[in-house]
Amino acid sequence: MANLTEETLVNQISIEQRPAAVEQKNRLGDWELDTISGKAHRQAIVSMTERKSKLLKIKKVSRKTGNLVKQAICQKLADLTVRTLTSDNGREFSEHAQIACFLKASFYFCHPYSSWE
Repeated sequence: MANLTEETLVNQISIEQRPAAVEQKNRLGDWELDTISGKAHRQAIVSMTERKSKLLKIKKVSRKTGNLVKQAICQKLADLTVRTLTSDNGREFSEHAQIACFLKASFYFCHPYSSWE
């Protein structure tokens, strides 16, 4: 059984609090995060897209857990400019606070069932 942090997202910051500059797409460092599930939802690809440049970083993970997704994001974005991160409310982003701390960035969440934001 997964631990509580894997089941429940806590201390989320709403996309409504994200700086307006992110929407304008005129600066580098604002990233959108998502996961693409594989067969039987076991493996996944973590996608990280920079909003202005459209630079795409991807990383395959063996399971869609908070810890593995955190490792993938931190590894791929460690040497890049990261100001903000935005994701949906999937539990695979349960370690968002650690990601934000490691990358020295702010982490925002879309409204529930509105992953297009």
